[in-house]
Amino acid sequence: MLADVLMDRPGSEDMVMLLTSIGQKPTCGTLGQGAFLVGTWSPASAFMLDPDFIDEVDGKPIDQYGVCDDWEQVMALYGRILKDSEDTYAVCLKEVRRDKQSSGGVWRWHKWGPYIGHQAPKHEYLYDEDIDVVYTYHIYKVED
Repeated sequence: MLADVLMDRPGSEDMVMLLTSIGQKPTCGTLGQGAFLVGTWSPASAFMLDPDFIDEVDGKPIDQYGVCDDWEQVMALYGRILKDSEDTYAVCLKEVRRDKQSSGGVWRWHKWGPYIGHQAPKHEYLYDEDIDVVYTYHIYKVED
């Protein structure tokens, strides 16, 4: 099944304060059932998510993390598997904008898992692409 809410989980108030104090955006906007736009690269501890690596859900293979053009691509690929599971999952996405990248190169495609989008990356760094925005995604199992 897919999670409905993350920010009201126990302990999230402390994590919001911590993220704010180090200049991170403690946002968690809901994109759709089970999909959340987060303001930090590692939301697991903020939202009581299990950080352990998963490569399958109920015996079906998944890529736990990767890059997409929008959250609907992740749901088209894995939504049914996640919804049908008895465990609860959350898909967290972080926006990555080309105009926020350094000319020295910061964000590289291969470091973030498979790209499941429709655009055609041609360079190692997002800064060098004609692609304005992508999202990294991470599928987490929600802790009880």
